[in-house]
Amino acid sequence: MANAVALAEELIGAGARVLVARGGIADALKAADLDGIPLVNISITAYDVLRAVAEAKKKAPRVCIMAFESMIEGLDEILLLIGEDTSVVTLREGTKIPEAMAKCWEDGEVCFVGGLLLLRDSQIRDYPSVLIRLGKEAVSIAT
Repeated sequence: MANAVALAEELIGAGARVLVARGGIADALKAADLDGIPLVNISITAYDVLRAVAEAKKKAPRVCIMAFESMIEGLDEILLLIGEDTSVVTLREGTKIPEAMAKCWEDGEVCFVGGLLLLRDSQIRDYPSVLIRLGKEAVSIAT
């Protein structure tokens, strides 16, 4: 997350007056308190997760959603709709994403669903993955 904070500081230096982020990156920027610059936090909606899981199910027999707690609030309720072949790993500051992915992969082929950090790590390891993209619902309720 240090890279996200460094990038935010660079953007502020270049004149940014508002920052927009989601998930773990939004959490890191909020904790950094960047010179009082307002932060718009875009939450992930159940619709965003459902769309990503549907795409992931086309790539592998099982799905593992890996995301920071702030990205997946309320996910427990929609897991009933997603099915038994889907698991959730909650990431926290300091979680080693590659090791968490390897542990999920031990049980068989899986498509990972999550944010940019997960997507980057899955591509390095050649694991199938799907980025949770923001839909119009998430943007309309951004705070």
